[in-house]
Amino acid sequence: MDINKLTTKEELKIVFRRIKPLLLSHHPDCEKFHDHVLHIGRNRFCIGCFVGYPSILLSFLISNFLIFPITDKNLHIWLLVIGFLLFGTLGLSITRLTEIKVIKIGQKITNGTGIGIIVSFFLNFFEIKSFFQIIFLIWGICAVLIIPVAFIRFRSMEKQCDQCEWKEDSSKCPIKDFLPTILNESRIEEKTPE
Repeated sequence: MDINKLTTKEELKIVFRRIKPLLLSHHPDCEKFHDHVLHIGRNRFCIGCFVGYPSILLSFLISNFLIFPITDKNLHIWLLVIGFLLFGTLGLSITRLTEIKVIKIGQKITNGTGIGIIVSFFLNFFEIKSFFQIIFLIWGICAVLIIPVAFIRFRSMEKQCDQCEWKEDSSKCPIKDFLPTILNESRIEEKTPE
């Protein structure tokens, strides 16, 4: 196949096939990050994304449509406190406990549940009804709550990479510069006769 005659659609299919594993799990396909992913069949799924985000959505829907319509303000305050306590299990990330996959999964469920409750509380507290205000509030709260998560994750990944055999010579790292080479490798792959 002549790579110069590939259509944009064909190139996009090749690129998507190559990056599909990265879309399902943004963690490097490296043994050091094995405990950050769930293996289901041949696919790898990021535990945080595939457990945490559904937990956020489910707790948001439940609290927003079943609990907050109840007009008891004390109940709302207690729910907010519970939301922050659940989100507070993020602190487990600085211990070695989250190296145990079951604990990591449980932590992601509680973090997500806490975020969903907190977002729902503020939506109802400010009585926001406009679609754009809702999106802005959800984005803002999630961004503020996710900053500590991202920082902890970055430090954790940095520690793991520091312990790697490739640290001294990162040019040999098997995952280095993965994304910039996807299309080029795909073109080479397509060029090679099967």
